[in-house]
Amino acid sequence: MIGAIASDYRILISRSPQRPKAQLYAFSLRQPIPAFPIPLRTGEQEPLLELQPLLHRVYDRARLELAIDYTQPCTPKLSAEDEAWVSSLVP
Repeated sequence: MIGAIASDYRILISRSPQRPKAQLYAFSLRQPIPAFPIPLRTGEQEPLLELQPLLHRVYDRARLELAIDYTQPCTPKLSAEDEAWVSSLVP
């Protein structure tokens, strides 16, 4: 990849007929996960995957708020700014 993109997370989409070119979807902790296309066979319509709402539904249905102790520090350690942001979300 050419150039550095500052982000916490990345999704790389690589379509076999276009390699080594690829699409990079970079996002940080405080940003929603961007919707991204799912490569299929050449010529087929690529569905757009909206992962953020799916993860929200899984979290809610699994009732993870009952299983996760949000008072514990994150691993890996967050930046001071991100830690303050997370603390503002937790009651």
